[in-house]
Amino acid sequence: MSAYLERFAVEIGIDDRHALDPRINAVTMSSSSECHSHARRQLKGLAAALGLPPQSYDLRSNAGGIAVSGEATLHPDHLYVQACQPATGHDTGILFRTCQGRKDYHGGPNNFASLDLLNRPEDLARRIKEACRA
Repeated sequence: MSAYLERFAVEIGIDDRHALDPRINAVTMSSSSECHSHARRQLKGLAAALGLPPQSYDLRSNAGGIAVSGEATLHPDHLYVQACQPATGHDTGILFRTCQGRKDYHGGPNNFASLDLLNRPEDLARRIKEACRA
């Protein structure tokens, strides 16, 4: 498994080291899937903390490849939130910005937050609301 995916797993709260064994491809694929499932659950929690009804947003996941973690995205009509393990470190693992609809993929200015805030959805929601006036 890539170092990126391992750090992503730890940052979003998956700490099962034997499941991150890079020698077994099936386990690696399972771990990647587990990371994305966990990130999607955390983003659903963020949506609830933001007061978003389930039908008011898209929740997507791009698994990436062997060398990257991919990303999970929460995309309501006015906001874009993406969680990943970037090469720049975990403190920029959450990107968020305003947008004009669910087909707007560039939107307003980028804001970043630490990936560990996925485990504290109320805190992350407060930060997003302050920065984006959402």
